[in-house]
Amino acid sequence: MKTLLRISIVVGLLTISASIVQACSCADPSQRAKFRKADVVFLGEITDHGFFDGINKDSQLVQSVSFAVKRQWKGPQQKQIRLLMPFDGPGMCGDMKLKPGLQYLIYAFREKKGLVTYADCGPNIEASYAAEDIKNLNRFWFRFSARLWLFN
Repeated sequence: MKTLLRISIVVGLLTISASIVQACSCADPSQRAKFRKADVVFLGEITDHGFFDGINKDSQLVQSVSFAVKRQWKGPQQKQIRLLMPFDGPGMCGDMKLKPGLQYLIYAFREKKGLVTYADCGPNIEASYAAEDIKNLNRFWFRFSARLWLFN
């Protein structure tokens, strides 16, 4: 009986002293699915970033990030693209650390306030880790543009 009481006390203390843990689960769609869903797909270097002058509907701060476009596979061709990214605290699920001067492969979506993408659980990736993705995009882009040319 004493052993059962001791085990119950230990389990109770461990339960009370445990810190709050939030599960992190990100969807991992195929690259083809990410390409099809996005309105704009490009490889760009961050030139500037700061906070957007507004707050989104969830009262979450939003970053404004400007990119110099190095290569673009989808969307109207541009030399500079400005994106809005919901801001979160460091260490959240799938954070993409934004550093001026680094290049990123970006999949962006059109919303009322402009082009939007996500730093958490988003389809984006730092270019130094995206060699295979870029290679695949070059194949997708060729097929996509050839299909457009044939049917126009």
